[in-house]
Amino acid sequence: MKRPRFDLTEGSVIFHVRRMGMAMGWGIVAMNIVHFTGMWFISRLGHDHLTAISFTLPVVGFLFFMILAMSSGMTSAVARAAGGNRIEHTARTVTSGIAASFVFGLVMMIVAYAIQDRVFRAMGATDALMPLIHDFMDTWLLCIPFMCVTIVSNAGARGAGEAGLPALVMIQLAITNLIFDPIFIFVFDMGMQGAAIATFLAYGLAMLSALWIGIRKLHLIRIRTLRNIQKTKRALRTWWSVTGPVSIAYSIEPLSTGILTATVAKIGLGAVAAYGVVTRVEGLALIVLMSLWGAVTPLAGQNWAAGKHTRVRETLHVAAVINTVFCLCFAAVMWLFAEHVAAWFSSETETIRLAAIYLSIVPVSYIGFGASGLVGSALNGIGRARWYLVANSARVITFLTFAVYGAHAFGFYGFALGIAAANLLCGFVIGMWSRRVFLASGPV
Repeated sequence: MKRPRFDLTEGSVIFHVRRMGMAMGWGIVAMNIVHFTGMWFISRLGHDHLTAISFTLPVVGFLFFMILAMSSGMTSAVARAAGGNRIEHTARTVTSGIAASFVFGLVMMIVAYAIQDRVFRAMGATDALMPLIHDFMDTWLLCIPFMCVTIVSNAGARGAGEAGLPALVMIQLAITNLIFDPIFIFVFDMGMQGAAIATFLAYGLAMLSALWIGIRKLHLIRIRTLRNIQKTKRALRTWWSVTGPVSIAYSIEPLSTGILTATVAKIGLGAVAAYGVVTRVEGLALIVLMSLWGAVTPLAGQNWAAGKHTRVRETLHVAAVINTVFCLCFAAVMWLFAEHVAAWFSSETETIRLAAIYLSIVPVSYIGFGASGLVGSALNGIGRARWYLVANSARVITFLTFAVYGAHAFGFYGFALGIAAANLLCGFVIGMWSRRVFLASGPV
């Protein structure tokens, strides 16, 4: 069976981090394009349609987080199999993981369809908006199995060391969605349902491309490897040992966002608008940070399984340097141009003022936030996802405590200071604690 084109246990660590990070970055940009183009086209339909699609975002986001958890599990499991030079087991892991993710996708689709009315009603959706929400969700939910297969297939390729081809799949997704959206929304006059159909078709084509790459280009999908039932079960357990804890960790994030929004709402509507602005700006920084995190997981997994622990520490060091340099540059730009950046998103004086305060204080603390993410990605890569869950839960609790107390004591200024302090403290503590992990010996 053919070995992957890139062996992450050999060659320059800096080269691998740069290559995989850049490819991940393009994939993340493509995903954001899919999200924003859909929102933009739907907003052209009218205020009610934009309001309806806004109600769907928390549900869509939660489901997507669950798919990303499966993706993390796949990257980790495949990286450790590839790093241990278990070529057939690598293919078995990818093949069984894709099949399992499709089944999980069907389950999520059925459950979401069954409870969506109660969820949207609980969120405050009115009778007038429910038909519009159903126009979108009833079709969009059909995408979930396709999304699972596409994203998990790409994760398997990255775990084997290939980053460019998965990025091309996501770029294809963005382009086809951009083409289909106006056709189905406006030309066929299908409105909200048209947007969902466009996404369904775009993901269907992306899934076919991802499967073709896995079968024909990388030789990672082999049905015959599933004949050994015991080894297949072992592969699935390895995949789930990361997927399970990560899914819990990811589910915490929407909850923390809700608490932060509620905290800011007590300060005033201007603060809520400002927080909405800064989260959009933070999304730009997250593209780079998430790209680094995505590069660390397969590098850590392959090298840890190969017994090359020094390369794991070198990977973390290289990524940490890139993280620090980027965050300092981003913070400097925000400090100098915070008001101008905020003005891109709002014309309200109070919103701009508060957003500028946040953007002048918090971005430098992304160094700590990024460092926490790097450690978490490495922990997932070496199979210690439960430790990642503990570390991430501690980070979120600290983050919320500092932010809520700061907002209560000093208003929006204290809110920003609390977030910055929590990011830096958690980054330092998690970074120091991780040294005990990555100076240990023995693959997981």
